[in-house]
Amino acid sequence: MAGHNYNKWMVMAVSWAVGLALAGLPVARAGIIYQDNFNRSGDLNGSAPAPTNSGGATWTSVAGEFTTSTTNGGEAIVSSSPGAGISNNGSAYLPISLAGNTTYTLTATLAPDTSSNWLALGFGGTSTGNANSSSTMAWLLYDYSTTGSGGSIQTFYGGGTDNGRGYTPLSGDQPDTFTVSVNAATGQVDFTDSLGVITTQSFPSALSSTQISSISSVLIGQNTGGGTFQNFELSASTVPEPGTGAMLLAGLAAVLFLLKRPRRLGRQPARTIPQL
Repeated sequence: MAGHNYNKWMVMAVSWAVGLALAGLPVARAGIIYQDNFNRSGDLNGSAPAPTNSGGATWTSVAGEFTTSTTNGGEAIVSSSPGAGISNNGSAYLPISLAGNTTYTLTATLAPDTSSNWLALGFGGTSTGNANSSSTMAWLLYDYSTTGSGGSIQTFYGGGTDNGRGYTPLSGDQPDTFTVSVNAATGQVDFTDSLGVITTQSFPSALSSTQISSISSVLIGQNTGGGTFQNFELSASTVPEPGTGAMLLAGLAAVLFLLKRPRRLGRQPARTIPQL
């Protein structure tokens, strides 16, 4: 009976210890880094994303190239009549620093108009120049159709337009909500859109570690002016290393196995001392 109780209490103690250890492990965490509904009036350059700005950052762009408006619940408008210092192929960006074991998801609604060629969304460097430069590692563009039959969507990874896919046509020119995600651990890049035009979400190859480390911003871009952006958001989802929990569970299994082995805890018979 004493041996049985000993095993029982040992199993309970080990179970509690492992349970507490597992509870202390990092779990998959999701959080919003930036969220901007653009529901304000003024220049996008130098303004802070709202309602969520966990990094305390501000937008960087050429002054006057993008303006914010309370129209339609908030939107960022691309200047259709560039003035001094504003050129075609411009972008606006917010800084980021990628961490391992984290997937970053960038979402926004793009609406080109008759004066625009294409609008862009993606991960790149800190430049207000062309969104399709070699420093833009994972991005897409939405091309307005001048014929009215529907624009096209193109997705790219690996720097500029080196590796891309095209999707066309859309069922008429209309706003589309896009998602670009980058896994900082594996380099996997994925694309989706709310209209279902993007049929192949992933690329067969991944970004290299060098390419991942070169990503320092999330950006919106434009080609020839015109169009709007809405509901901009960057979120991060962190997944813990799988090995730590597996090692603890394996240790628990080993302890339970040892405790289940038969043990001789009964009292040994007294030795008889022969009489002289």
